[in-house]
Amino acid sequence: MYVEQFMQLTMLTSSGNVFAIRLKMRMMMIMIMMEAAVRGETFCKQVVQPLGYACVEYTVETDDGFVLVLHRLSHVKKLAGDNIMDSGVLANANLTRGENRGPSEGGNGFSGASDCPNTNVQAVDEQKINSGANLGSNNTGCFSLKKKPISAHGRNHHRTSQNYTADPKGGKGAPVLLMHQEFLNGDSWFQFVDAKHVGRLLPVLLLDDGFDVWVGHQRATYWCHDHVNLHYTQQAFWDWTWDEHAHYDLPAQLRFINAETNQTVHYIGMSQAGTAGAAGATYADTSLMIRSLTLIGPTAYRGNTNSLLLDAWAYFFGLTLDSEYYATGFQNGAFNYTNEFSTAPITADGVTGLEIGLISGPNCCLGTGTISLSNGWDGTTSFKNLLHWQQGIRQNTWAHFDYFPRTERNMMAYNQPTPPSYEPAQIPATIPVLIILGGQDWTAPPHGINMFMTQLQQVPHVVNLTKYAHYDLIFSATRENDVYLPILSFLESSLFT
Repeated sequence: MYVEQFMQLTMLTSSGNVFAIRLKMRMMMIMIMMEAAVRGETFCKQVVQPLGYACVEYTVETDDGFVLVLHRLSHVKKLAGDNIMDSGVLANANLTRGENRGPSEGGNGFSGASDCPNTNVQAVDEQKINSGANLGSNNTGCFSLKKKPISAHGRNHHRTSQNYTADPKGGKGAPVLLMHQEFLNGDSWFQFVDAKHVGRLLPVLLLDDGFDVWVGHQRATYWCHDHVNLHYTQQAFWDWTWDEHAHYDLPAQLRFINAETNQTVHYIGMSQAGTAGAAGATYADTSLMIRSLTLIGPTAYRGNTNSLLLDAWAYFFGLTLDSEYYATGFQNGAFNYTNEFSTAPITADGVTGLEIGLISGPNCCLGTGTISLSNGWDGTTSFKNLLHWQQGIRQNTWAHFDYFPRTERNMMAYNQPTPPSYEPAQIPATIPVLIILGGQDWTAPPHGINMFMTQLQQVPHVVNLTKYAHYDLIFSATRENDVYLPILSFLESSLFT
């Protein structure tokens, strides 16, 4: 949309017409804001308002020019009944995100089985996790804590979906930022797993318990793909990895929320967003704005994966791409799942279900709901980001992007021939950390999460779901009991009084 304007701006710059440049830049920003307003209205009307809540959209510009979108939820009214989940209004709800307008025209879905065996929920909070308290493998191949688990803090620890009652004073108005996993966007927090197991949604649980809920969207996703002077058809638009999420996006989002609320922020990140949130917390200025970290399946230290497919992808295809990537001058640009693979609906009992299981691990508890990737943006990331994931698998490191074999490029970026590592010990000890992991997770392997935990200064609170694989962590039919309610207990504990 903005390619022509950008070209005109370039011509004006060369001609030295300063007034025209300023006018053109202002017009471009107005156009971006107008487009964002349309999307914001659609997000609120499609995703939030049917739940009986309202939201307001805000835009935030990062230091590298991306225009991010934040949605702030609020109470307005309830639909029929005390509990919207009992009203039947949303029993068969599926998200519809609008027309195709992204780098892909494809689409697919995601679903799974509804039967779920019992999971083993454990927590540690009083003793430092060290070599004597590592996550170890048992005879079933699941992972459990070697030391006796300690119950999670909080008066609501024994909440279940059956006895749950909202506590409007529990959150004390503290702001919470929810960040979604890779390949999706912020409305994935509002996806029901199936009609039978409708359950309560995490944003709704947080809002009903008195938290100030903000939903964020990563750069280059459906609700959030603007830039002040680049268009997504330009190669430079895709010159980023999750490094930029940690270095640019998270600080911009936290600064805005901090300015609006005058409070530090509870951060909740799923998968890559968990990794980026933890990486961001290693920066001193960013850490000052973080009240707590809740990391759901964080993808740090991924080299011990049991996925042969991920290993083959990282070692064979990754090395090939690494050697050719910079010679092409970022010509690969955007990667979109639906362009590269089948666009058939993904189901747990079909070939596509087998495919995701080969990456995520054997999911135990998925619902039958469908997530459409047909809007042209879901399923999209940069090729450079894919290379960064592959480097993490090959090297089993949690580090900045490696420009190898161009060590001179590393020198330019980092002033050293190899990329610097992110150090968990640099996350301030004053930030409480909750980690939720799956014992069968191949995308975020428990061994890697254990490496992360043992380097922290603070004692992490741990929920170890021994039968869960990666996609179970967000789409399990029993996620309310297994994932969401422990988060509420953590955030409403005496740690934050």
